[in-house]
Amino acid sequence: MTAIPTSSNRYRVAVTGLGVACPIGTSIEEYQSSLILGQSGIRPIESMDVTGLSTTVAAETQLNPDYLPECGDRKARFMYWAADKAYTMAFKSHPYKPEDGLLSLGIGLDLFSLPELVHSFHHTGLEGDPHYYIPASSMVPSLTKHYKCHQPPQIVLSACAASSDALGLALDSIRSGQSLWSLAGGTDSMINPMGFAAFSILGAMSRRNSPQSSRPFDKYRDGFVMGEGAGAIILERYDLAEKRGATILGELLGHGGSMDAYAISDPDPEGKGAGIAMEKAILDAGLTPDKIQYINAHGTSTPKNDVAETNAIKRVFHNPPPVSSTKSMIGHCIASAGVLEVIAVFLAQGKDYLPPTINLENPDPACDLDYIPNRARGQAIEYFLSNSLAFGGQNSSLVGRIIR
Repeated sequence: MTAIPTSSNRYRVAVTGLGVACPIGTSIEEYQSSLILGQSGIRPIESMDVTGLSTTVAAETQLNPDYLPECGDRKARFMYWAADKAYTMAFKSHPYKPEDGLLSLGIGLDLFSLPELVHSFHHTGLEGDPHYYIPASSMVPSLTKHYKCHQPPQIVLSACAASSDALGLALDSIRSGQSLWSLAGGTDSMINPMGFAAFSILGAMSRRNSPQSSRPFDKYRDGFVMGEGAGAIILERYDLAEKRGATILGELLGHGGSMDAYAISDPDPEGKGAGIAMEKAILDAGLTPDKIQYINAHGTSTPKNDVAETNAIKRVFHNPPPVSSTKSMIGHCIASAGVLEVIAVFLAQGKDYLPPTINLENPDPACDLDYIPNRARGQAIEYFLSNSLAFGGQNSSLVGRIIR
């Protein structure tokens, strides 16, 4: 394929803040520990009535109930929480706060928040601050005002690739000089009757109904487990981060996207589209495939996705590096999956570990790579790749660098 032009005068992009609200942690310390221990966040659903449903487990995110109780949209609460944690981490000890910032978010469809909206109106009434109970699109004016993000916001709706695409847009904006920094990431929650109905119709969710339901690359996997949550990353110009003495966790180096052009819900079994996204991300980072030392897979635990992604990796890498799926622990968080998985790599590498693929008990012969089964692996790396392969064939890959 044709190489993507690179320029030596592009600004480098530093990672200086991380924030999460996810099924295995609502602080970076808790998320980091859970990842390394290989803990599952999957349990019986508590947030809705599951009577009559074929799937009764999910990876729910438990926020402190005293945090924004007036906010009627779960994914909005998650995003406000994660954004605050990331911003505080990046800027608390260093008062320099450039106002030329960008909000870049991947979010889930507000269609699936309508039951929560009705509930909020019923219990709160029509008066008060509407930003707390209008669906998630209201987050944009609230977050841009609070964090003084004066650049035009980038809001992405590319399903399971949304937050990865949002990170890619933020990367491009900063390294081109359009923005000095960005609050980037995503949020989603489809653990509600409408969300579950949609994926039940597709037959995409596991019906195993146990904490071990999510088992990417396992021979007996039978579908994904729904997750929910939000992740936020503060990205900024590397030179400005250095100048203000910020703690730099790493760099975002490259982004690549593609379209399968194959089917609405099924991936291309040969992995052509996913392979293109990975190749483009690596080229955009100015690297070659042999430099990538770890891949955080999309790894949904569906029969078709895991084989297709394995085939895609083989198309790109002559000797594939270790691969694992964070979704084995946190489920599939849809629009927020990509950012939560990038954060997972930075956090695990903060302790020199690669996160595991838990519940991988019976390897599928068609999935024959090193998936770091069941236990985190002590291994320090520098360069990694993270995949998000969305419904409809939308693919997004990111390349990052760990800095110690």
